[in-house]
Amino acid sequence: MKRPMTIAVAAVVGFNALIYLASPYYSAWRIMRSVESGSAAQMQHYIDFPSVQSSLHQQVDKAFAAQVAQDPMAAAFAGMIRPAMDTLIDELVQPDKLAGLIQSGKLHPAHTGPPSAAEPPQGADSAGADISWYAFFDRPDRFRISAGELSLYMELRQWRWQLTAIGVDDLLEMDGPRKTAAAAPVADEIDTHSPPPPRIAGDRQALREQLAESFFITGDFSDKASVEGDFHYVPVPAGAEIEVSWLDARDAEGNPVLGSFTDEELQQREKFHQGKSIFRGQWQDKLPKSSADASVASARGRLKIELPTRIEHISLDRSQLNKLQQSGDVAANLTELRNGSVAVSLYQPYGQPEATPQVYVRNADGQPLNTPSSSSIGAGEPVENAQFSQPMRATAIQYSVAGTPASVDIYFPMEMEQLDVEFTATPQPQVIFGKLQAQITRTRYAAPAPEIKLAAVKASSVDGIAPQLVEETGWDKKLRRSLHFTLPDIGNSAFARLNYDKLRLFKEGEPLEFNTEQSRNSITDYQVAFLDASDGADYEHLQPDHIEGFIKLRYPARIETLHLAQGKDIQGATLEGAKLSFPANGNFPRYNSVFTPRSANAFSRDGHRIAYIPASDYWGDGQYAIFFWGEPAYVELKSVSEWIETEIPVDLSLADLQPADKPRG
Repeated sequence: MKRPMTIAVAAVVGFNALIYLASPYYSAWRIMRSVESGSAAQMQHYIDFPSVQSSLHQQVDKAFAAQVAQDPMAAAFAGMIRPAMDTLIDELVQPDKLAGLIQSGKLHPAHTGPPSAAEPPQGADSAGADISWYAFFDRPDRFRISAGELSLYMELRQWRWQLTAIGVDDLLEMDGPRKTAAAAPVADEIDTHSPPPPRIAGDRQALREQLAESFFITGDFSDKASVEGDFHYVPVPAGAEIEVSWLDARDAEGNPVLGSFTDEELQQREKFHQGKSIFRGQWQDKLPKSSADASVASARGRLKIELPTRIEHISLDRSQLNKLQQSGDVAANLTELRNGSVAVSLYQPYGQPEATPQVYVRNADGQPLNTPSSSSIGAGEPVENAQFSQPMRATAIQYSVAGTPASVDIYFPMEMEQLDVEFTATPQPQVIFGKLQAQITRTRYAAPAPEIKLAAVKASSVDGIAPQLVEETGWDKKLRRSLHFTLPDIGNSAFARLNYDKLRLFKEGEPLEFNTEQSRNSITDYQVAFLDASDGADYEHLQPDHIEGFIKLRYPARIETLHLAQGKDIQGATLEGAKLSFPANGNFPRYNSVFTPRSANAFSRDGHRIAYIPASDYWGDGQYAIFFWGEPAYVELKSVSEWIETEIPVDLSLADLQPADKPRG
């Protein structure tokens, strides 16, 4: 009798176990069906809404705690973000919104406005948009449905399986990099105007002397002279402002020529902050003259500037992502580092005067990348955290980056000190017909800008260059037609040589006599306009309806950099005083002060780059010469060791004419 009883008990237990194991699968199916149908009644039967809401609030609490542990900045903005997250959760955990949440498989607000044509309404008709899901026991008393980035947890309540919690993967994006739509990678674009890292000048008297010799008169037109101050090698922090007051100005005969600004001009200067900002290591302003006819040979002024007596430096790379780094009284946290974007949180002592840190975003080669734009937000209240010994001023900055960043260098200016320095501004040296008119008494320095790299290229690199015939309106409101074409996007293109002798122009079948007018917007983008060269013509722009022939291109395949010291001769190139000269038609490219890479860079003995004297170029006796604003110790001179000789075919008519604003291929 016992044996049949034992069998019966085992059968009952087995049957109940089978029901226990199978019933959550049925309930999971019913939950997902109720979600698909959008039936509020069915969802309320299978979903414990208060419990689900509580589970999401708990996850937000946990995520914020983890965020604060990694970056104290999160605590500063919790007052703004937490209420928004709580409101979002409360809105989502409603039958209609929760159905959309589960079907989407990720946490986002459901669409509350009228559905668009591209967005089907929620409910039974949207079942085609359902994501796949699967279910399993993750512990004996809990059943889990996995749907996209969501985990739906079910528990047995009063003999009925109910959805009691929803888990969200990577809540607040704490567990991995930000997920963004795939986009084409941004190519590296080197910041060729990047200022040098700030430094501390130990000798205050030497610093005063350096500042006193940093001002130059660069223009003398109308009733004001142009004055520039160079701070490229002076430890001026980013965002620093200066105050300049003029004491005296004299002409070449020693006569006073200092004027004054009108009341209206003073108001405008104050309104637009004129004469106070330093941009990329350079300051620019106007000096008022006593009359428009007066000429300024020298000007004396007083400078007031705040400079740091201490600088803290923090360097960050991918290995330190979301790991707070401290140096002295400051700290920084790298929160994003990816192609096209960098984000950092910066911390400075709240009790110290606010100073702008200097931030460099660098590629894998250590070169500074362009950061076209940035946005920042500061915490209104001081941030207090166990990792800090004092309250901190917190700022979060997001940079758009032209390229792929590998590291970030941050320099914090500390303990600012004001210096008052009296200075004298001197005029630009004059060069006439290749001769310096007076000895240069003060050297002017240029920014230590990194240059675009050069490469060894093959002949195939210049294949496929396709000129286009473009029509645009000139400054004189007249239409003009020109050839536009683009060379390879590498530094070598800065030194390409082009010849247009093999082009032929026609107007209504008649050949045109012409001269070319070449210009370019960058080292790669060329525009060639055509001027009337017939007898008696006034060099007006021609309007050809047909252009045919070839553009002869001589493209640098290999370029070497020569080190030319004072008094030396290399391949016919010489450096004598401030004058650099070399064969005009040899392998040395002519100097271009606008684009980088430059064909020549002059340096002092301490490695500071010396500025070029504008418009000092001279051609004569087969030589080309330029002058520098001081006597270099040496010059780094580019020389082309191998050329690619080719011809670019041109056969364009009015049928090929394009407006200037149409993108070129």
